[in-house]
Amino acid sequence: MLSDKRIKVFFYMNNLGAYEKLFELYSNDIQNNTKLIIVLSIFIIINLIVTILNIISANRIKNKEKKIFSYNIKETKRIDIYEKLYHLVENLTNIDSIHNDEILLDEMRKIEQYVSKNNLYISKNIKNCTNEILDYFKSVLINIKLKDYKLEFSLLDKYSKIFNS
Repeated sequence: MLSDKRIKVFFYMNNLGAYEKLFELYSNDIQNNTKLIIVLSIFIIINLIVTILNIISANRIKNKEKKIFSYNIKETKRIDIYEKLYHLVENLTNIDSIHNDEILLDEMRKIEQYVSKNNLYISKNIKNCTNEILDYFKSVLINIKLKDYKLEFSLLDKYSKIFNS
C-alpha cells in the first residue's frame, strides 16, 4: 500500500491544474531570473568598466611617478654640475694671471671640457654665461690691464642669478 503522502503526490502529478500552477510558478521565476540575469549582467559590466578604469589610472599614476622620479634625478645631477662649474669658474678669479698664465689657461681648458662633457645638463643660459666669463679671462691673458675685479664679480653674480631663476 502506498502511504498518504505518496498518494497526494501521485494525485497532484496527475492533476492538470497542478501542472498549470507549477508552470505559472516557474514562469514567474523565469521572469524573475531574467530580471536577475539582466541586473547581474549590468553589475558585471559595471565592475569590468571600473576595473579597466582602475588599471588605466594605476598605469597613468605609475608613468607619472616614473617621470617625476626621472626629473628629480636629472635635476639633482644638473644642480651638482652647476655647483661644480660655478666653483671652477670662481677659482679663475683667484689665479694670479700675471705669473700663472699656464695655470689659468689650463683651468679654462678644464672648464671648457667640463661644459662639453656635461652638455646635456647645462642650460643654454648657463653655457652662455660661462663662455662670457671664459672670454673675459682669455682677454685678461692677452692683456693684463683688462683685469677688472668688479666685472669678475658681476659675471659671477650673473651666473648665480641665472642659476637661481
